[in-house]
Amino acid sequence: MAGTLITNAVVLGDSATAANNFQLRTNTDGSMKLARGATGALGDILTVDSAGKIILATTPNVTAVQSMVRVNTANGYGSSSTSIRRFSNITNGVNGCVIQGADITFADSPTLGASFTINTSGVYSISFNDTGNNNLCVGLSLNTTQPTVACYSLTNIGEILVTSLSFGTNVPIAVSWTGYLPAASVIRPHNDGTPTGIAARCQFTITRVA
Repeated sequence: MAGTLITNAVVLGDSATAANNFQLRTNTDGSMKLARGATGALGDILTVDSAGKIILATTPNVTAVQSMVRVNTANGYGSSSTSIRRFSNITNGVNGCVIQGADITFADSPTLGASFTINTSGVYSISFNDTGNNNLCVGLSLNTTQPTVACYSLTNIGEILVTSLSFGTNVPIAVSWTGYLPAASVIRPHNDGTPTGIAARCQFTITRVA
């Protein structure tokens, strides 16, 4: 009878393309890994540690270019969505604007105001700052059904991500929020429709972070 065959790495798969196969390898500490590619170079799939615990390796579903939209300078509000802020500088590379990646779709409508639609479920970080008269409401709404109502007065509180009030004329006020957003979510810079203060101090940034 032949002796026991011992090896620390075994190729699994029958593809002529090495990248379509897998490697199962063991380590001297008693752990084991399953990885993609004949040599395991395409990344680990799972690990069994020395205590027998299975750990799955996950890769965030992030597009090649990190998705980010940054626009600035107030341009009033939507004509029908009267509490939704608009922006003047909305072209990538112009006056500090950044529009990149495929996870976020930005639109600035004369009637509906600005909107940021989430194309890929994930964690997003958002900041928005603005100026206006005393008691200006500044906020971020999610899938709002009341674009003519001040953000802090939305009857469905689930639509309010964050909101705050200014205490002074043309004093910058900022709000921010970070959290998970499913695809098809629509984020809006949601104020109360009061006149714009110092337009150049208005900025909005949304970035996919995970």
